Amino acid sequence: MVGELVLTVLLWLLAVLGVLLAVLLLLPFRLRADGGVHEGQFFGDARLQWAWGLVGLRYEQGALAVRVLGVRVGRVRVASSKRRKPSKKNKAKRMNLREWLKKGPNYLPWIRRLAKALKLELAIDAELGLDDPSHTALLQQLLQPLSLLGPWLRLRLRLDYLDEKIEIAANLRARVWIIQVSMLLMGMLVNTQARRLLTYFRAVTTPESPVRRIS
Repeated sequence: MVGELVLTVLLWLLAVLGVLLAVLLLLPFRLRADGGVHEGQFFGDARLQWAWGLVGLRYEQGALAVRVLGVRVGRVRVASSKRRKPSKKNKAKRMNLREWLKKGPNYLPWIRRLAKALKLELAIDAELGLDDPSHTALLQQLLQPLSLLGPWLRLRLRLDYLDEKIEIAANLRARVWIIQVSMLLMGMLVNTQARRLLTYFRAVTTPESPVRRIS
């Protein structure tokens, strides 16, 4: 009798876990975020909701709040990171982007697929200038392929070749089904070209290790 009772409890627990997992996979997450950079300072807020607002997270004014059925049940202050001066490693990472540009057109189809899976809508208004005009020109090369990503991205970009400037305003909307995104990511892992591109991106953006050539 005891063994049958334990087995019944375990089966019920497995059934409940299965239902919870199915609900988690089938109900969407919704993400809304607005923010940017103004005079060197970051500003923004973001909301993540699951099951049409049943459970949600909100980040605003340096704090993260948890809501259930629209009622706040917890709030945690998020420590802000201090601004750091550009280091030699960061400069090397930026220069390694020249190598990444050679592979640029290959990663666009995967970004388009991911954006479609996420029902992504992104609008960016930016005025950018780096410390060296050649770096600004490199940045322009890097951003050119963005025009090929599709209608989900609205980009308004102005480059300043005279002064160092970072002014960005952006808003993002997305709807995520975990099961759909998981299938897409699994497809990337089994795709040889996608794995090579991910490995290459990690290599060229890591100054500590030499860039490896991937054919």
